[in-house]
Amino acid sequence: RSDADPPQWASYTYPVLLCFGDVTVAWRLLDMAVIAGRIMAEKGESDYYRGKIMQATYFAGVTLPVTLGRLETCLRKGREIVEMPEGAF
Repeated sequence: RSDADPPQWASYTYPVLLCFGDVTVAWRLLDMAVIAGRIMAEKGESDYYRGKIMQATYFAGVTLPVTLGRLETCLRKGREIVEMPEGAF
């Protein structure tokens, strides 16, 4: 896609970068939640480890739906930002 229309591709780099950050944080939180689950399975309940699982669940439930919506906007065909005349700035 970037080869076909580089300015159009570049116009979506900012929202894609935001999405990358969201997914990276979700991945790291999920990692911690999995580890917390294993530790609790071995050693029993712990508020600290239970909190790790709850953090990951909250972040995934609240942030990732917004991330998906942002990614959807990157697929639109609108060229407003690319075709804006310099005088508009």
